Amino acid sequence: MTSFETTGTDAATGTDGKAGVRVVDLQHAPLKELLLKESSRSCNNIVMIMFFWAHVIGICALIGYVMSHESNGSTNNFLKDVVAFLAGSDTGRKLFGVMIGTCITGGCFAIVWIWFLRYFKDKSIKVSIIIAHLIVAGLGLWAIIDNVIFFVAFYGIGLLMIDLWLYCNRKDFPFSEAVMKVGTKCVSENPKMQFFAYAFMPLQIITYIFWLMGLLYCFSFDWGIDNWYLMLIIFMFSYNWTGWFWHLMVHSFVSVLSAFWALGMEGGYNKATESCKASLTYSQGPIAIGSFIMAWLSIFKFMLRWALRSVCCCVGDCIYKFLCKCLEKIIQRYNEYVLAIVNLFDVGFFDASSILVSLFTRTGMSVVTNEVAWSVPISVGTFCGYCVSGGLGLAYHKGAFANTEGLNSTAFDSVFFFVYAILGGSVTAIGLAPLRSAITSIFVIWSEEPKSFAAGQPELYGELLAAIEQSPGVKESIHESLLRGREQVDV
Repeated sequence: MTSFETTGTDAATGTDGKAGVRVVDLQHAPLKELLLKESSRSCNNIVMIMFFWAHVIGICALIGYVMSHESNGSTNNFLKDVVAFLAGSDTGRKLFGVMIGTCITGGCFAIVWIWFLRYFKDKSIKVSIIIAHLIVAGLGLWAIIDNVIFFVAFYGIGLLMIDLWLYCNRKDFPFSEAVMKVGTKCVSENPKMQFFAYAFMPLQIITYIFWLMGLLYCFSFDWGIDNWYLMLIIFMFSYNWTGWFWHLMVHSFVSVLSAFWALGMEGGYNKATESCKASLTYSQGPIAIGSFIMAWLSIFKFMLRWALRSVCCCVGDCIYKFLCKCLEKIIQRYNEYVLAIVNLFDVGFFDASSILVSLFTRTGMSVVTNEVAWSVPISVGTFCGYCVSGGLGLAYHKGAFANTEGLNSTAFDSVFFFVYAILGGSVTAIGLAPLRSAITSIFVIWSEEPKSFAAGQPELYGELLAAIEQSPGVKESIHESLLRGREQVDV
């Protein structure tokens, strides 16, 4: 395991009240040297790689069998009719076109949201919270008009609990906004991050469609109906494992590219491409393990959610959303931090996990990274993406089918709104994922080698330190080694 030296730097306060930037004179930067080394990634966790692909081959073989079995001839004809409807009929082409347009809208919204956060860089969290309240108010008004009181109560209570939580953490907002400013600048100055994430979207869509159709075909057999719960668990686990595999593949690319940006180095795209190629071929083990953990978590989450719903639908959902969701986010971030270390330090998953625990415990960064306040703008952006995509998608739909009475009823409008919201919102989430990955990588770099981070992004580093001075919760927890270095010179 590679040994790294942790040193730091600091920022002084100038006469104008702003943080004066201090840049360190780097004589020895292990992390930069490691990233610049022309060495290939090691092949780790071979058993897990074999297990992952054996499971994929097994699921594909099962899906191929049930879809090609002669007992499903009528179902196959139905699928042919669906394809003929989408490709051959005027209504099908319009519907398909609206769906594509909605997906494009969701992707564009993610790009706009990142620039929006960068524009409101000094108050991104506050502005995001205001927007969330406006959206919930609009949904509440719509629910009142349609006399859906439960909808108003559900979102009203949920928003109130979020507000209370944020109010308790308001003292650390300056630091959270400074972190978001660093992340948005990183992503906006490296647009290939989002384009790379979108490149994997077809794989995610194909995986979803193929796995869903396989599950439905299994229910055409007696053994599938008799063991429906087992089949549901198997396909859910497999889909989540494969889906998280693609997501963490993008994360590995973004982590390396973000590291080069944070350290002020050139050639980040080439190195990130090499890292991604390694992740796609011989060095899949850490990604397979991380996605495996998330797949099991999805199963436990599913079982717990329905167990809570069986007790009380409303209370059970609230407990799930505000307790289980937080746990899921923490585990997801833990895996992303570990894989960032895997890609930056060239180690295995379990070695990276040990490094992460030691690193964050020593620096106090675990308190900061487990804090979800800094990610509020990302969560709000995803939520807004669902709402905007649903609204604009429905507008596209009404424009395309203005002369078709059968598809313009209130019932159809409600159904299509949620369909388009899911389509566009999912693409928005994919477009905003690099922002979270970039911040994850920057946290790791800051914890491991603050001296190099300060030299690579001196202005942003100075603003981070100034924000810490205004955030007592973070200041009390974070280690002094992240704030002061042994070698530093005034700019």
